[in-house]
Amino acid sequence: MLKRSILTISLLLATVMFVACSTPAELLAEIKEEQTAVAEQWAEALKNRDGEARYALLTEEQQQRFYEELQAQSGKDVNWVIGVSSPWVVDYQIEVSNNEALITYNTTTSQQVNYILQEKISFKQVKDNWLINDYQTVVDYIDEQSYNKQAENQ
Repeated sequence: MLKRSILTISLLLATVMFVACSTPAELLAEIKEEQTAVAEQWAEALKNRDGEARYALLTEEQQQRFYEELQAQSGKDVNWVIGVSSPWVVDYQIEVSNNEALITYNTTTSQQVNYILQEKISFKQVKDNWLINDYQTVVDYIDEQSYNKQAENQ
């Protein structure tokens, strides 16, 4: 029992010393990496049209909002299929900064017409996990050519 206590205390001290040795830049890089991973899961869930995967990434407050939105779309019984069948997500880019991420989705149709969809999400740390505390659509399926023209004019 004494050996186990000493081992536990030693491991705890080693962990504290390791964390204390991390620089602020290293800690910020680790946070950004963790938030990027959550944003990638969020984006993949849309690509796979998987509402349940998105629901699991949300804070409790946002889970309630998300569920109510799904319920409003599908009626009494919630359908966990999200997004649209066309255009579908081909790929996406994620930019993370200041506890927020901007996700730009490249989508296409069977007629090879490309559209852009953008979402902005914000993060909140809950215990040891980063969860999504807010989400919104910034650009809603605008054709790629119009999107590029708008970007040039800004």
